Amino acid sequence: MGMKPIPQNTLLSPLDVFQSVEDREACCAQVIDAESMPEPFRRLLVHERDMTSTLEAFYGAHVHLRPLMCREREGMYMRLVVLELDVTNQPVEYGAIQIRLYPFPDKAKELIREARQPLGRILADQIFSYRSRPSCFLTLKATPSMQRELDLDNACVLFARQNIIEQPGGECLAEVMEILPP
Repeated sequence: MGMKPIPQNTLLSPLDVFQSVEDREACCAQVIDAESMPEPFRRLLVHERDMTSTLEAFYGAHVHLRPLMCREREGMYMRLVVLELDVTNQPVEYGAIQIRLYPFPDKAKELIREARQPLGRILADQIFSYRSRPSCFLTLKATPSMQRELDLDNACVLFARQNIIEQPGGECLAEVMEILPP
C-alpha cells in the first residue's frame, strides 16, 4: 500500500510552517513561468536535479547546512536551513524541507537528523534512487529573516522553486522550498 504524496498546502509550503507573522506579511510571492526566469536563476532552478549538486557545480565548491530550525513529528522531519559554501560560508540558498522519514534506511535517517549535510548529498552518498520534480517557480520579496540569513542589504526580489523529491515509483520523499540569493 503506497502513501499519498505530502500535500502542498500553500504556495510557500513548507517554508510557511517556519515563517513568523512578520515574515508572512512581508513575503509577496508570485508564480512565474520557467521561461520568464532570468539567468543564472533559470539554469540553477529550472531542472529535475537536486539543488545540492547543482549549486556545487555552479560555485565549484561543496556546500553544507546551517540549520536555523528543526522539528520532527509523526514520521516527518522538517528543517529551515541556509546552504553555505564550505570554505567561505557564503550563503547560496535559503530553504525549508519536509522529509518523510520511513522510506529511508537507518543510516540516512541518522544523517538527516544530524542536519549537517543537504538531503541531495545524503541521497547520493547512500545510493538512494530518487528524482526531483519542480512543481512551480516563484519570484518573491525577501523577508526580514531571508535578508538577515542571506546577508542582503534590502528586501530585494528573489527567485525560488517548490520541488518534490520522490522515489522512481512516484512516492514522495520530501517537499522543498528552495530560494536563491541575488
